[in-house]
Amino acid sequence: MLAFNGWDETDPSNTGLYIGSPDLSDLRLVTPLLEGWLAVEPFGVTPDGSKIVFFVETGRDGIVDHAGDLYVINTDGSGLRRLSPPSTLLPFLNVPAISLSPDGHQAAFGVEDALWVVDLDGGDARPITPRTGFVWAVSWSPTGEWITYTRFHGPTSVVALIRPNGTEDHEISANEETDEANAAVWSPDGKFLLVSRDSDATHDGPHDLWIMDLEGHYLGQVTDEPSNYGTYSWAPATGS
Repeated sequence: MLAFNGWDETDPSNTGLYIGSPDLSDLRLVTPLLEGWLAVEPFGVTPDGSKIVFFVETGRDGIVDHAGDLYVINTDGSGLRRLSPPSTLLPFLNVPAISLSPDGHQAAFGVEDALWVVDLDGGDARPITPRTGFVWAVSWSPTGEWITYTRFHGPTSVVALIRPNGTEDHEISANEETDEANAAVWSPDGKFLLVSRDSDATHDGPHDLWIMDLEGHYLGQVTDEPSNYGTYSWAPATGS
C-alpha cells in the first residue's frame, strides 16, 4: 500500500491523506485536511496495512518555515491520534520525521532535544534519551534491535545508536566539526548505515555519502560530487 499527500485544485475538500495500491485501483481519501492543518506528509504504513503515521504541518515556528505535529490514523479513517507530546512542534526537514518499528507496533521520533518512542495502539510517547541536543533523522533498524539518530553537540552533528528500551545509548561517529556525519539510513540487513559525511576542512562544507559500520568506521565512499544531499536510501535486498 502507498500513502501520500493528495490535493484537488477544483475541490479543496479532496485535499488530504490518501492510500491506495501501487496501481491506485483502490485509491481512497483517509482524512481530509482538518482545521489548522496546512498539509500532511505520510512517513509509514504498518506492515499489516492497518495504520499510517504522518506529519501535519501547522505553520511557521520561529525560524522554522514548516512545523507541526505527528499523528497515527487507521487506514479506514478512524482512530486519529496525536503522537507527539502536547505543546511541542517538530520542524519539517528533508529526512523522515518519524520511523516505524519493523513490526509496526511502535514509532520513534525526535522532539524537544530528545528521542521518543510511542506505542501506536495507545499511550503517551516517552523519551528514551536525556535532552542533550537537537535530535533528528531517527530511523529504526530493519531487525528491530537498534534505533539510529543524529544529535547536535553545539554546531557538530553526531550519529548515535540506542536500543528501543533506552539502553546502550552511544555515539558512533566523530564529534569533530571537520569530519562529522549525520542522517544515517539503514542497509536492508541492518548491518550498515549510509550517512552524509562532511569531510571538508571547514565546518558545514559540502557532503558526500559514505557507508559506515555500526562501530562508526567508514567502509567506503558512495558519491564523489560533494553536495547538500537530502533524502537517500538503499535498494531493497533481492535474491538469496
